[in-house]
Amino acid sequence: MQRILSYLIMILITSTLLAQTEWVKYDGNPVMTVGSNGSWDDDYLLYPCVIYNGSEYEMWYAGDNGSGSDQIGHATSDDGIDWVKDDDNPALTGSPGEWDATGVQASSILFDGSSYQMWYHGIDAGDVHGIGYATSYDGVIWVKYSNNPVMVLSQTWEGNEVITGPSVLFDGTTYEMWYFANLNNLGIGYATSDDGINWNKYENNPVFTGTPGEWDLFAVKPEVIFANNLYHMWYTGATQASPASGTWHKGYATSDDGINWTRYADNPVLMCGPEAYDSLGIWESSAIYEDGVFHLWYAGRPSSNSTINYATSSTVSVKNTDIVNPNQFQLYQNYPNPFNPTTSIRYELPVDSNVRLTVFDIHGRQITILSNRVQPAGNYTAQWNGIDISGNLVSTGMYICRFQAGSHSKTIKMVYLK
Repeated sequence: MQRILSYLIMILITSTLLAQTEWVKYDGNPVMTVGSNGSWDDDYLLYPCVIYNGSEYEMWYAGDNGSGSDQIGHATSDDGIDWVKDDDNPALTGSPGEWDATGVQASSILFDGSSYQMWYHGIDAGDVHGIGYATSYDGVIWVKYSNNPVMVLSQTWEGNEVITGPSVLFDGTTYEMWYFANLNNLGIGYATSDDGINWNKYENNPVFTGTPGEWDLFAVKPEVIFANNLYHMWYTGATQASPASGTWHKGYATSDDGINWTRYADNPVLMCGPEAYDSLGIWESSAIYEDGVFHLWYAGRPSSNSTINYATSSTVSVKNTDIVNPNQFQLYQNYPNPFNPTTSIRYELPVDSNVRLTVFDIHGRQITILSNRVQPAGNYTAQWNGIDISGNLVSTGMYICRFQAGSHSKTIKMVYLK
């Protein structure tokens, strides 16, 4: 990577915000198909989960050979389109006699630069579902948490059979999870955790439900990311709860807090068909936001042998004429995190302030100064590209960003990947 002088970009964002536009399916879909006859994944592929680790894309996905016992495979790609499955797949399987004996499906993966965390869907012999947790240092060899499952049915609205499809984010302090439950009245719940293991469900769950009489009477399979200071959720909706009945499309919603959601007015944003590879439904998905583009990998249901497909959507500036200054000092978690090559750090000033935004390493040594000047009240974004104050590229690892404005001070943790 070319080493350049650190650039500091301070952007006033009181007049515009970013919004999703039309999705375009990749002409070469599907980007991943079932394995050869006799292999562990020769029947169908579901639940893609994709991350970028700083050098390549990695995908975990559920596969089955017709036995009805899903297992989790791993694949890598340089471009997110041409995928190579691991020779040693599957990477994670159910444990005989345990809560996940009948099958496992990867649903959410986080990578901090040195280790991986997985939240996965497990099914026991009685067809009761739960959410488990596992860790790995290479993304291939996984260690399940000894006290799995980490989330089970416990709230009345969840019913007594299904809790699945977790989508997890971590802002450096708190883990957030969105999941769906209840086969008879499907809805999406929300929970938080300090460690990714012990979860507190939101008392007013569900936070998102289907719309009576509309295309998304049943709303399931949430995929949530945080980008442009906003939560974005893609969900699967249909008029029938059973995947074998009706057609399933992809809807979109946004939220300021991850709890109160606003549906996109022109839903669904991604419809199944007319292509053969997703002619009967668009199911689970995984999203990444890079350089102004949303990337979506999704399971498509053709007449047989569901596959993994790919689509993209750009963003545009939308005029906002109702400009309101913040009412308090605020520093938000950087995005993306982990990052390479650049991350954005948003903060808010309720009054004119002398702002100092400084990056330190974990030993307290100053790495660079992103801002040290008086700024008017408003919303700002600083960008850091991993360059220190001497113009050198920093090493992979965790860094601390400290925000000081008047007497107010706050820090966030950021992870840089080479």
